[in-house]
Amino acid sequence: VAFMVGIGADRFSSISVMKATDNAAQETFNLLFKVAKSPGAPVVKVTELDGDVILDWGNNAGAVAVTETKIADPGHYTFQGYNIYQFASPSATLDQAKRIATYDVVDDIKVVLNEQFDLASGAFLKIPIQFGSDAGVKRLFRFDRNYLLDVNKVYNGQEYYLAITAYSVTQVPGYIAALESNPSILTVVPKVPFGKTFTARFGDTLKVTKAGTSDGFAL
Repeated sequence: VAFMVGIGADRFSSISVMKATDNAAQETFNLLFKVAKSPGAPVVKVTELDGDVILDWGNNAGAVAVTETKIADPGHYTFQGYNIYQFASPSATLDQAKRIATYDVVDDIKVVLNEQFDLASGAFLKIPIQFGSDAGVKRLFRFDRNYLLDVNKVYNGQEYYLAITAYSVTQVPGYIAALESNPSILTVVPKVPFGKTFTARFGDTLKVTKAGTSDGFAL
């Protein structure tokens, strides 16, 4: 048994909202209550450095594979990209966060629109819910500025709150256009590393010289 209600801008739009809710409930029933799940949340490795923090979610190959290759049904949802957020506090919600970067698959799927009811107009409108740009998928992010305060630096010893989510898009009309994993907020603190410090910069590489006759190699 399902009891439906709808609250819109007026009595007529409220009926439209009620009908949309009824359609969603009926579709869920028809699918035997099997609802597609959002992609797996990225497993993030945090490195706290002098004046910046490195977030790496590509170090766990198994977790990356689960997030980026699993197809969720119903709706045939496929991986599309990652979002990086900054929060004002560890208890803040996703709608209170600032999205500071998006790394998405290069496939001409950019801004993802979803049909939602708009109280101001009293009608169903296509609302942007994801903001890709065909930037390409990356699994590394350098946090070296406070995006919430628009300050071009971060301070050693101060706590900052970040999260990385993954999102997928549906290939079937009639479903929610995109699903996003729940954010797991990380508390990061830039600091001068303890111990020996090497003179290297973010993005530097090492030149490897092979010696001997082994078949070993470096990636």
